[in-house]
Amino acid sequence: MPITKSLNRSDQLHDIEEQFTGLHLTSSSATGNLISGEMLLSVHNMEAILSERKESLQTQRSFVAASLFSKYYCHLISSVCYGMTKYRLRLPVTLSSLQIGVDPFLTIHISEQEIQPMDYLMIKQEKTALIQSMIDQNLVPLFHHLITLTDLPIKVLWENAYLYIRAVYRKLLEQAEDPAQQEDIYQDYDEVCRLLAPYHQHITPLKEPTHLRKTCCFKYLLPAGKRCKACCNRNSLSE
Repeated sequence: MPITKSLNRSDQLHDIEEQFTGLHLTSSSATGNLISGEMLLSVHNMEAILSERKESLQTQRSFVAASLFSKYYCHLISSVCYGMTKYRLRLPVTLSSLQIGVDPFLTIHISEQEIQPMDYLMIKQEKTALIQSMIDQNLVPLFHHLITLTDLPIKVLWENAYLYIRAVYRKLLEQAEDPAQQEDIYQDYDEVCRLLAPYHQHITPLKEPTHLRKTCCFKYLLPAGKRCKACCNRNSLSE
């Protein structure tokens, strides 16, 4: 069952936006200085994005900019899991279906008309298909592109994605009102992890409050020198 049944569609979409700063669910085609998600696969566009990120982050290392860009991107893309599990909504997730803003901050724009309810009778199949599409038609090509432009290890990118997806399900678990809803959340999380398994195997059970990284996101290489809270080198945590 959906985690929240009482909200109307407008309130559901508003809630999704509220949870993911930088995500915009628009009532009409987005305008302004936006590019198709597919344009992120352009060498020229991604090099320009990483150059801007290096300047704003005050680093000369392209792999650091790529890792931190991917972390925020994965935060926004994990909204697909939130909408799917909480409201049984199918958000567009292929690169070609997204409009991207990168000036000055990363934003993702989706037309409300493209967000559809899932078929109750085919709910398991639809959820699997949606997550597989997110992996195959979004994360795989984007991550491959990032590692060809930088020397960032691919394992870092997949752990970045996993951490933000896991955070979504931890949040949903806190919002669950009864055991039936909790069971749905656990099932969806397990299915997402199963589909991610070819790319990321270091999975922490959802009942555990924290996940300790196996890879480093390189946040500590920024001028502030701080490590993220899930850092694989916990003895060096500075926040």
